[in-house]
Amino acid sequence: RQRVAGLCQRCSDSARRLHQAGVMWWFAPESYHIEKGVPMRFFFLLSNAAYLLSGFALLERTVSRGCPPLLGYLMMAACGYSTTYHAMQILFGVSSEAAKSTGRLDVGLAGLSAVYFFIECGCGTLYMRSLALVSGMMFVDVFQLGYTISHSLWHLGGAALAFQGGSEWTRRRRKIKWLPGAGPAPVRLVPVRPPISTPRLPRPRAISSRAAQNLPRISSRRAGRGKGGDARPPPRPSSSSGSSDSQASTKQTSRLTLRAA
Repeated sequence: RQRVAGLCQRCSDSARRLHQAGVMWWFAPESYHIEKGVPMRFFFLLSNAAYLLSGFALLERTVSRGCPPLLGYLMMAACGYSTTYHAMQILFGVSSEAAKSTGRLDVGLAGLSAVYFFIECGCGTLYMRSLALVSGMMFVDVFQLGYTISHSLWHLGGAALAFQGGSEWTRRRRKIKWLPGAGPAPVRLVPVRPPISTPRLPRPRAISSRAAQNLPRISSRRAGRGKGGDARPPPRPSSSSGSSDSQASTKQTSRLTLRAA
């Protein structure tokens, strides 16, 4: 516990030093100015709803199609702490202690979300790289649109980038393997080779009644018995009966020779 407390104290001291040195330029009140009009402030706070919508969409994709499970919760949390930070800016001023403390929380959580996003999803497609580049330009206010408009567009671009990253992550993972709970697995069409051709026998053709009358008729056993003849073939002599017949014939020939003598 003492080590963890010491580490947290060192991190907070380093953050304070960076803030005092002006490295964290987004904390400096001179770097931005929030418009005083109510419609512009309302639009400024309403732009954080893009994080909420992106988080709901990512959670829905997590259940139905599969998505990075933590990305949707991070986007919903971004909606909460970003809205709180900008509300503190509007209510108490950009240089107030409440705005600075919530700003540190906003920057820290946004940095962790960005690291998780680039580790899990990355920017592999040209569309995502272009979206990330435009969002970064809005964050730095390259076009000099003012902090209120440029930062609102930064909110919209970040939410769109997170949603597109989750969609690309799902599409990439579904090509590799099936995700449990991500719907049916993609069907992989494999060409099937036809079986080896075997010679087919010709089908018997139906015979007409006239051709059937011209065919030769074969007499059946019952028809033969009715006419007095036996259609059964004579029985073949067995081996024992054949030997007895040969012995009887030899005896008869010997008797005939004795009578002749």
